[in-house]
Amino acid sequence: MTKETLLAADVRYIDPSDCSSSVGYKITEHANGFNAEIELSDCGRKIQWYFSKDTGLQKIDAALEMLSNFRKHFVTATKKRKK
Repeated sequence: MTKETLLAADVRYIDPSDCSSSVGYKITEHANGFNAEIELSDCGRKIQWYFSKDTGLQKIDAALEMLSNFRKHFVTATKKRKK
C-alpha cells in the first residue's frame, strides 16, 4: 500500500437537517505523484470528480466559470420569484 500525505482538505455540510448535503475536497501526495478530488453529496447520491496534473486546472476553471454563471441566473430567478 502506498503511503499518502494529506496536503489539503475541507468539507462543508450544507442543510444538515435535509439529506445532509455536503461539498468537499481532498489533495493527497504519494510516491508516484498526487491525488486531487472534489466530492459533492446530497440525499445519498455522491459525485467524486478527480483531477490530474495535466488537465486539473482546465477542469477547475471551467467549473468555476459555470458555477459563477449559475449563481447569477439563480439569483435572478429567485428575485423574480419573490415578486
